[in-house]
Amino acid sequence: TTLTASTSFASNGSTTIGDAAADTLHHLANAITYEGATANDFELTLSITDPTADRTLTIPDETGNIVTFENANVQDVNLIFEGATANDFETTLTLTDPTADRTFTFADETGTVVVDTNDIAVKGWINFNGTGTIAIRDSFNVSGITDEGGTGDYTVTWDTDFADVNYAVAQAVEPAVSNQTYVMNISTKAAGTLRVNCRKTSNDAFTDLPSIDIIAIGDQT
Repeated sequence: TTLTASTSFASNGSTTIGDAAADTLHHLANAITYEGATANDFELTLSITDPTADRTLTIPDETGNIVTFENANVQDVNLIFEGATANDFETTLTLTDPTADRTFTFADETGTVVVDTNDIAVKGWINFNGTGTIAIRDSFNVSGITDEGGTGDYTVTWDTDFADVNYAVAQAVEPAVSNQTYVMNISTKAAGTLRVNCRKTSNDAFTDLPSIDIIAIGDQT
């Protein structure tokens, strides 16, 4: 059965349209207006942008509220959280204009989000095998590592450069032989690279080691 209204359709009571899940309502206008409980000069209008392809908006099977945004442009949307206390202080989530596709993934676990600031966050780290053909086991913000040709002499290249050479570096090594001690020195520190060497403390000899750890903290470009 088809119900067609060329001008307006008014119903003063409850109106049921359709009697099966597969039934659809085809609304040709671009807006639906709700009066609300009070008949006055204020209404709620749901409107759409003229679609250029078939679109589907799905309301989930749950109770809740629809979140609205003041601005129509998605790229300008910020998320603002009031918190438990209604006052003048809110938390705003905003985005820097991206220069490539970015994805933020939240782990499937309970915890606290750590705020990344230029002053305290680790901006680069690496664990690598410094013996034989050197190899990175795991890293962050590292684009590669170079064996400089001599024993115990390596250069780490950062993926994102630091702002200058004034970043802090911490290093540790796993001894090749127990009961021996080693020291790591910084040979050259640049904004985009860090060259280090490993020496045995007993005779100051350069030494390749099986596990070398480096972390760096500082401002980045």
